[in-house]
Amino acid sequence: MKTSLKWTLILTLLAVCTLKATQAERVILDTTEDFLAGKSPSVSIDEPGQLSPGPNISRLADLKDRTIWSAAQDGKTGDIILGTGPEGEVYRVSTKGKVQKLTAFLESDVYAVALGLKGEIYVASSPKGKIFIITSAGKVEEYFNPKEQFIWSMVVNKRGELFVATGSAGKIYRVTGKKAGNVFYDSDESNIRVLALDKDGALLAGSADKGYLYRITEEGKAVVLLDSDKEEISALAVQPDGTIFAAAIGKRSMPEKAVPLLKLDVNKTSPPQPNESFSSEPGESKAIVVPKAMAMSSAASKSEGALLYRLSASYYPEQIWKCPQPILSLLADEKNVWIGVASEGYIYQYTAEANIKRLGKVQASDVTVLLKSKASELVLAVTSNSGQVFEIGRNTTTEHLYYSKVIDSALFSEWGKLNVFGDGKWTVRTRSGNTSDPDKSWYPWKNLNGNRVDSPAARYIQFEITLTSGIIGRIEFTYLPQNQPPAISAIKILEPGLGYELLGQPTQPPSPQSVEQLLKASTVALLNQDRFQPLQKSGLRTVVWQATDANKDQLEYKIEIKREGQEKWDVLAEDLTLPLYSWETKSWPDGVYYFRITADDKRENTGGKSLTGQRLSEAWKIDNTAPILTLSRKNSELVEVEVADATSLLRTLEVSTDGQHFRPVQPVDGIIDSMSESFSVKWDKKAVLYFRAEDESNNISGLRVIP
Repeated sequence: MKTSLKWTLILTLLAVCTLKATQAERVILDTTEDFLAGKSPSVSIDEPGQLSPGPNISRLADLKDRTIWSAAQDGKTGDIILGTGPEGEVYRVSTKGKVQKLTAFLESDVYAVALGLKGEIYVASSPKGKIFIITSAGKVEEYFNPKEQFIWSMVVNKRGELFVATGSAGKIYRVTGKKAGNVFYDSDESNIRVLALDKDGALLAGSADKGYLYRITEEGKAVVLLDSDKEEISALAVQPDGTIFAAAIGKRSMPEKAVPLLKLDVNKTSPPQPNESFSSEPGESKAIVVPKAMAMSSAASKSEGALLYRLSASYYPEQIWKCPQPILSLLADEKNVWIGVASEGYIYQYTAEANIKRLGKVQASDVTVLLKSKASELVLAVTSNSGQVFEIGRNTTTEHLYYSKVIDSALFSEWGKLNVFGDGKWTVRTRSGNTSDPDKSWYPWKNLNGNRVDSPAARYIQFEITLTSGIIGRIEFTYLPQNQPPAISAIKILEPGLGYELLGQPTQPPSPQSVEQLLKASTVALLNQDRFQPLQKSGLRTVVWQATDANKDQLEYKIEIKREGQEKWDVLAEDLTLPLYSWETKSWPDGVYYFRITADDKRENTGGKSLTGQRLSEAWKIDNTAPILTLSRKNSELVEVEVADATSLLRTLEVSTDGQHFRPVQPVDGIIDSMSESFSVKWDKKAVLYFRAEDESNNISGLRVIP
């Protein structure tokens, strides 16, 4: 694998903290993962992280709105036989692209077709269908009835025997002649999804329930070669040296999809002729379990991805790739394996060097079958959504397109230089906009001005490369986010008498990192948060605030203060770098005050580009004067005391007979809710009474009453 420059950048950030967003930001694309995030309709993406001209992909035939489930190739003519839905039709496509409808069934889908040794065509209709044979003369005859709900796959061995995979009872049939067949293997699975033959002629069968891959000998003895941990084996391919490739999709825990059977025509009994519809035996509508690969229209299925396994000649299974889309088809030759996926129509290749390459994209959603053309060196891709046949061959086009993913600069940004590194010929265009998905509100495509992006400033940008020849290995792109003003989201004034000072911390050496940690995006270490040591002293006050900056600029703060009724703001402190300030208020007049805190990003933005953010606090009080206690009355039974505070509400009044153990006293009106209150305490005129009053600013005063 090629070492990405991004990791060099990340490791640098570990040493120098964090790159400021008001400096130019750099985006580097140089790995396979980077390039696969974009769209490559005609550009190949190699696993070392390279863009190169892709193979020519041309449309051979278009079956419009048909879903093509199955395909087989005539070894003599090179024609392709296609089984389709939703009208149960069978087509022949010539090497020139001519489309001929052979027959149709009232059953909705033809999931399996196969070619016999003498050119005969076997066709299986579903659901509750049968196997038919189409002779070289075009006559359609019933061949075998397995009396199963579905027929998913068929394969012919060297002796001309037809093996049939069925569901939903999970049986495999061996058919040796017209109406001559029996159960070859009865599995414990609900569906046998796909069949193939290994190099020794043994049958390979992939199931759809627990995702097993079986190898079954001619005697019908089976062994599981692979437990995929998935729900379904969706595709198989065997290289000439015996290496087996298997694709697995779906989650075993997911509910299975159910579809209704069609109502069948009970009056139709004769075999169909070309261009005629035919129904097998009658049946009722009911729910039937359908494998994942036959339900790829659901968004959930398409998002599951797939696993690709390789089994050596000794049948040792090895997971070699986790594909982002479900794999529907595989094709193997001596060196490479072609891979067709659902959802985005991409075709991948597993190369002889054990690398994954994304070759290009067909103009359809799902690549259901891949075939090696017997008439040429081309690979044929059969698709659904929509039903088409494509030829994949040598590069004959002069321009190949690649579209990057949409790059989010997070802020409104100006675009800088875009440099492409490689060897060859290409042109680059860019477009920008302010929506996450490019739409008609985006600015139009513009060519580079030299190597500088000419698109208008915006939040999002995308680039397009037209590659004529050669290889591209790295793309570097810079942008400058527009400076945004800081914001102060909260101000809090702490309790009176409480202050804080910054606690010095010893410099810590960088913590050791494993390779796995270094490879994670979260490797960039967070700065240690500042810690503050609490101080308690009468007259101390502390204000703390929360400030943010979209550009992650380092901020400076100014604190201004004014007393209620005062016009002018006085500077209390400035050039602060921490969002906390404590100071002594003993010499300040009591009263109601306000703060105004300003955050400034001038440290990171020179030349008049700095911005500020400001916030006013709520009203708060400085009160360093204790409440005044006045004895208003005393007699042989009661002592009455008046308590008043000039600035703050009263908090408590307590009384004691020894000056040490105090108990609270409730005011005459029952609740302490003002700055002056009256209190009455029973007294036997024999003991000294000690009164202690406290206001909300923690100021305390006392009064002693003697007999």
